[in-house]
Amino acid sequence: MEAWKNELVKVIAALMGGPDTAVEMWAALAVAVFSCVAAMRLTAGVFGLGVSSWPRALFATLVPVALSLAAVVALRIYLPGSVDSPAARLACQIGAAVVIALGVGVPLQCLLLKGNYVEALLNLCASLAIAALVTIGFRAGWEAVTSGRSNMAGVKRRKEMIDAETGQ
Repeated sequence: MEAWKNELVKVIAALMGGPDTAVEMWAALAVAVFSCVAAMRLTAGVFGLGVSSWPRALFATLVPVALSLAAVVALRIYLPGSVDSPAARLACQIGAAVVIALGVGVPLQCLLLKGNYVEALLNLCASLAIAALVTIGFRAGWEAVTSGRSNMAGVKRRKEMIDAETGQ
């Protein structure tokens, strides 16, 4: 079970862009999930899906994501002995996530959000794209704030050096 937890954290960290701290990783994950659910809920009507409620969008998002993560973690744990090439292992992991999204995520949206396969597929693609863009924006903002603190500390040190040299 410990191997599953460790691999899950590694997969989530890789998906979130390799955050520096655990707080940043979990905050980015929360932003990604919330933005995907919100996008799925708000874009459902645009793509012709009949019912769009928050609980249905949450369920239609979390189930395929959880299954995809479980499949990727299982492949990361059990596949390295069978497949030598890192590129082939990565392709298997991506393939498993895509198959689960197309085989579970889209039909689940069809069932929950009352639409056909193409509408649900378009909604899923748009939701994932919006979630990725929001998460990238969040990470950029986080980096700006974090690096801004260290840059400001350097500016303060230089100001103190100049004040000390000029006698002010």
